[in-house]
Amino acid sequence: MANGTLTLNPVPNPQAGAAFTITGTLAVTPSMSFADDGGAAHAVTVAKVSEPISVNHPGLPVGTHQVTVTDSATGASAVATVTVVAASNVVFIGANQSFTDAAGNKFRMDAAENAYETPKGKTEVGIGQYGDIGWNAKQMAYDGTTVYIQDARDSTWHTFNPTTHVYSGAVAAPTGSNPPPPPGAPPQAAAVGYNTRTYGPDVTLGKNWFINPGANLTQNADGSVTDHGGVPNHYNDHCSTAIGTTGRQSGDVVGCLFDGGGYFEWTFSWANPPTAGYENTDGWPALWSWSGQGLNGATDQPNGQVIEVDSYEALNTADSLEFNCAPIHWYNGGKYGAQEAGIDDPGHAPPGTDVTKPHKLGVLWVPATATTQGYLKHYFDGVQVGHTYAWDKYAGGSVPNEAGDSPWSFIDVDGGRKFLFGTGTKNPMTVYAFEAWQKDASKNKGTLA
Repeated sequence: MANGTLTLNPVPNPQAGAAFTITGTLAVTPSMSFADDGGAAHAVTVAKVSEPISVNHPGLPVGTHQVTVTDSATGASAVATVTVVAASNVVFIGANQSFTDAAGNKFRMDAAENAYETPKGKTEVGIGQYGDIGWNAKQMAYDGTTVYIQDARDSTWHTFNPTTHVYSGAVAAPTGSNPPPPPGAPPQAAAVGYNTRTYGPDVTLGKNWFINPGANLTQNADGSVTDHGGVPNHYNDHCSTAIGTTGRQSGDVVGCLFDGGGYFEWTFSWANPPTAGYENTDGWPALWSWSGQGLNGATDQPNGQVIEVDSYEALNTADSLEFNCAPIHWYNGGKYGAQEAGIDDPGHAPPGTDVTKPHKLGVLWVPATATTQGYLKHYFDGVQVGHTYAWDKYAGGSVPNEAGDSPWSFIDVDGGRKFLFGTGTKNPMTVYAFEAWQKDASKNKGTLA
């Protein structure tokens, strides 16, 4: 065409009835239309000379079609061959999820972004041994015929052949809807984009939970853990998600320190109904978290700052429904907590709650940004309890309120969170599950045993 040329790019195979896009380049700038072999006509406008164009097509049935795109002003045209495939239900999985293909091979991902295969009738193997994409899996997918795996390092998609154990080069992303949130994502987590379960729900001693030496804990047949209480108590630190390799507060981290925000949920119960005076010298029911810097004594932080966040700390009253749920900023031998901030912040479970039966405790941590405040919220059986604690982005102060810092803002820069629990001999406590929901695990620290 003397007055313009139109060049179209190959069209990826769309699914039946699904809208798809034709891209290309038009060397003129008039209005344009296209018609397909079904007789439909659609108007589009091209913005500038020789810039890429994008034409959205509403969809076609299964088969091979010739779709002609025409410049209505100059007559420049080009034909795109479009092969439409049958619609399929694509299964996407992320951390701690799995799928089984048509041949009976099971694929799963663990919390650390590793991919595994259990061939039908055989033992599970890590598919990272066939190529390091398997040790860097952002997510996987299955469309009924093909297994896909996404490389977390550059977000490219590849296919994986379960028979030959061969990865392809980069391919188009599997066609389908966006991956849904994993089953069971708590609504308070999903509401802020924490849709990936990065830890749990299992509570397994020596694997993802670590005993403080000397503590009296039992791994039960149903997978839960009972803390029988007693000494050494270490302020109700009997079991945690992270320990130091050479001691409780030193060395490299074994386990997991959670960083970058998240929603963290325990399922727990007490063994005995509480009465007035149950708090005693060897402990009381507590489920909480502590700055990762606490593993090395916080010596590399200004004035030894650490943040404690109590999800549940039983109060010394006859009211079994009342408990502490608040942050505390420790610094230079002192502390700044809810009471110092003029806040009386006990949580309170609903009337009639029986703490000898399993209940869920949640804490939501959203870090601050340059334009949005960070905050903490606490939940009991999915209902918020206590106050919302908010802060601006940490400005570098070495004590609370210095440099304009909120006392809570240091949580965003304090080396991540380790979660821990403990109790006293009067009140044995059982932990059934612990889940961490985050955007991803990229900021977490540590090495699982």
